[in-house]
Parts: sequence; C-alpha cells; structure tokens
Amino acid sequence: MRVTQRSVSRNYMRNLNNTLAKRASAFERGTTGAAFDRLSQNVADGVRAMKIQEERQASERQLSATQDVIDEMNSVFNALDSIDDIMKTVDERVVRALSEEGGEPRRQAIAAELHSMKEQILQFANSQYSGKYLFSDSANAAAPFGVGADGKLTYNGIPMSKIDRENGTYIDEDGFTRPLPNDKAIYIDLGLGMRFEADDGDVDTRTAFKTSFSGLDVLGHEPNVYDLITDMEEALGYPNGKAGGTYNRGALESAHTAFDELTDDMRLSRLDLDTRAGFLNQLETRLESDITTLTESESNLVSADPSEEAIKLKESEYTWMAVLQLGAKLLPTSLLDFLS
Repeated sequence: MRVTQRSVSRNYMRNLNNTLAKRASAFERGTTGAAFDRLSQNVADGVRAMKIQEERQASERQLSATQDVIDEMNSVFNALDSIDDIMKTVDERVVRALSEEGGEPRRQAIAAELHSMKEQILQFANSQYSGKYLFSDSANAAAPFGVGADGKLTYNGIPMSKIDRENGTYIDEDGFTRPLPNDKAIYIDLGLGMRFEADDGDVDTRTAFKTSFSGLDVLGHEPNVYDLITDMEEALGYPNGKAGGTYNRGALESAHTAFDELTDDMRLSRLDLDTRAGFLNQLETRLESDITTLTESESNLVSADPSEEAIKLKESEYTWMAVLQLGAKLLPTSLLDFLS
C-alpha cells in the first residue's frame, strides 16, 4: 500500500492537534486547580460533585437562616438582661426606702429614681431588631407597650388589667370578651421539615422553630413590672415621681413583695428561651461542621492535585516537543517553518 506525503501530513497534523489539546487541558487544570474542565471528562465524579454542591448550598442557606435567628435571640437576651439589671436596682432602692434611712428626702429621691427606671424598662420592652419589635408576637410592626391615660401599662393598645392571658382574650370597652389580637406565634422552618396539623392547619410545633416573643411573658401579667413600680411610687408618697401623695409603708411592702415574686417568675420563664438558644447553637455548630465536610468532599472530587498536575503538564510539554521533532523528519521544511 502506497503512503503519500499528503496522508503522512494529515495524520501528523491530527496527532499534533491532539497533543496540543492535551497540553492546553493540562495547563488549564494546573491554572484553575480543577481536576476536569468538562463533565464529559469524568461523568461519575462530576455528578457526585453536583449533588454534594446542592447539599452544601442547602446547608449554607439553613445556616444563614439559623444565624439570623441567633442574632435576633441575642437581641432578646440583651433586652431582658437590661430589664433584669434595672429590676435589681429597683429592688435595692425599695429595700433602702423601707429601712426608713434618710426619711422623707430619701423617699422623694427614690421615687424619682423608680419613675425613671420604669420608663427605661418600657424602652427595653419596646426593643427592635432589624426593623421589627421583639416582644409583640405577630404584630411586630408596632411598639407593643404603651401607657394609658390612667398611667397604667397597655399591651398592643389594651390595658393589661383587661387581658386574660391564659385564655388569650380581653374585655373590651363595652364589656365583651374578645380574642387577643395578634396573639399568634410565628414559626420558621430551620431544615426540620415544617409540617402543619391536619385538623386546623396550625404549624406542628415539633417541626418548626418559634421566633416570636410575647410581651406578656416579658414584663409579667397581673401584676406587671411597670404597674408595680407605679404602685411603689405612690406608696412612697410621690405618684409618678411627683409630690402630692402620702407615704404608706404597708402598701410599699405589699407591692415590693409582689415585685420580688414577679421577678422570680420572670427569671424562671427565661428557661424556655435558654433551651431554644441552646438548640440554635447546637444546630449552628452541626451545620458548620456539615458544610466543612461537604466542601472537602466536593473539593476532593473536582480539585486537581497540584504536584500531580505539574508532572502531567511537564509530560505534555515533552510530548509536544517530541511531536515537533518527529515532524522535522516527516514533513517538508516549509510546513515545519510554519508550525514553528
């Protein structure tokens, strides 16, 4: 069989192009660090890497949502800690007033302090995070706490004395019992597979995380912190921090006892928040660990070994030079001049 110069040139050029493509591929892997630049080069590892990537991205979204809730919970704890610190100071001042030291001038000064501190408590109870109020349940667009014309605390515009916390109702101005507005918890899915009850469509609380906080659990309810401090001001003889009343030691002792009991109850109610915060911290740790593991697995599938790729690139360079040297013997000089 006769082999023409044209067929030799054609075969040589095909091999030359293949060698050039392999050289370019080796250079690209060495530059990008990718084990392959097309899925067709390694279908099995490529498909596995894509599935791992989807799982990692889902975990990253879940982690981001979890960290947002953790930040909100931290704001809740900061507000509650501030309220608790103020309540400790209130207790100290009232104990001092009951000691009778300093007489009337001391009682007047303490009453003024109590008035200032209850307003500080009100401010912390109306704390916000990311544009929403922390302690207003589902009505988080408006400040939950206010003060009525009678100087008593209101919650979402309703006098605290009119609210039946246990039944979720209140008595309106006409004496009718109404359901509390916006008294519905807010839940989010943190990757637990949130489900809903078949009978009423409510969230199955075992499958979701509660992100809302009721103000009725923050300042207490019947009695509440704000109104008890108001009562102690009046008992000191200075209603709303101003002169005009009469000192009543018995009333002060009674309000102080109720205040101490409420303080203990409020601290116990924080155990639920502590449990929820602990769950979030554990979830965050697990997700971060999962993401690290998935990232490593994905990298192992798609990333090239630098030392191995350097060797391959060097080999492709040697092959390229060898092919060119072979061409010098097989092809006319004019073609070799063109290739070089």
